[in-house]
Amino acid sequence: MEEVSFKSNRENFNKELHGIKCNTFRKIDIMDMRFPKLGKMQKTKEYGIIEITCDNSCFKRQIKDITTWDGYMIISWDNPDIKKKVERFKEEYLKLGTRVLNNKSDQDVLDLIDKLFNGK
Repeated sequence: MEEVSFKSNRENFNKELHGIKCNTFRKIDIMDMRFPKLGKMQKTKEYGIIEITCDNSCFKRQIKDITTWDGYMIISWDNPDIKKKVERFKEEYLKLGTRVLNNKSDQDVLDLIDKLFNGK
């Protein structure tokens, strides 16, 4: 699986790490070998891994989308922490739903959550 690495600054790194900002916006430089790799991923939809570094810290994420616009590339990734929070929310909601609400609209809400966060 292809992997690309980018440096970030401290302010953006913390947002990216904690799922507040799950993308990076980069000027395309055809001499930089990362961009042909990313272009291939975009074309084939076979997305690899992005590594974001800052000082002595880093994290890796699965790329979920690559968009080009006006000479720039927007690389978006999944955030496993958000998915874990959604699963925990669904578990807690189901507990509440079965004890208190217990009606069809509970499943409608869970289906909507799945659609929004998992693309189902």
